Amino acid sequence: MKKMSVKERRTFQYFIDAAKEIIEEDGVQGVTARKVGKLAGYSYATIYNYFSDIKELLAYCAVDYLKMVLDKIEALDVEGLDCLDTIKLYNETYFRFFAEKPQLFQLIFLEDIGDYPIKMMEEDNEPQAGHLIIKHLVKCAEEGLIDKNMIETIHRLNTASIHGKLLFYIKNRDNTPLEDLIEIMNKEIDMIF
Repeated sequence: MKKMSVKERRTFQYFIDAAKEIIEEDGVQGVTARKVGKLAGYSYATIYNYFSDIKELLAYCAVDYLKMVLDKIEALDVEGLDCLDTIKLYNETYFRFFAEKPQLFQLIFLEDIGDYPIKMMEEDNEPQAGHLIIKHLVKCAEEGLIDKNMIETIHRLNTASIHGKLLFYIKNRDNTPLEDLIEIMNKEIDMIF
C-alpha cells in the first residue's frame, strides 16, 4: 500500500469501518460501493481512490477480523495451563468467535476476495492465530508429548477439524450444539496427544 497522509489514512479507515458495519448487519452480500460510500460519508466513487475494487476493501475487513480474533486469543490468561490445555482454550476461543459471528466466517473463508488477505498479511508480517497454536505444539514436542516431526501434520489436522466443524455448524449442516462441538474438539486433541 502506498504511503498515505493522516487524512487519507482516516478516510481509508472510514471505508473499512463502514464495510464492516454492513457485513455485521447485512452480511457480505450487502456490501456495495454505494452503501459503503454513503455510510462513510463520501461519494461511492471515492472508494476507488483507495481500493482497486470491492474485493480489496473486503480483504482489508477480513484482515481486521483476523486480527480481532488473534487479539481475543492473545488476551487469554494461559498462566499455569499446560500446552495441551492452552491449545484447547485457543481452539475454543477461535471457534466461538466465528460461531457467534458467522458472517465473518463467510467473509474470510468462503467469499471470493482473491489473494489480497494473503498478500496483506505477508506484507505486514503479522502473527496469526495459527502461529500461536504452532508455538504451543512446539512446546508440546519439547515436553515429549508429540514427535516434533508431527507438528505441521497435527496443526493441519486441527485447523481442518475446526474449520470443517465451523462450516457445518454455520451452514446448519450439523445440529450438534455448540458446547458439544467444543467438547468433541477437545476429545480430538486428547486423542492426538
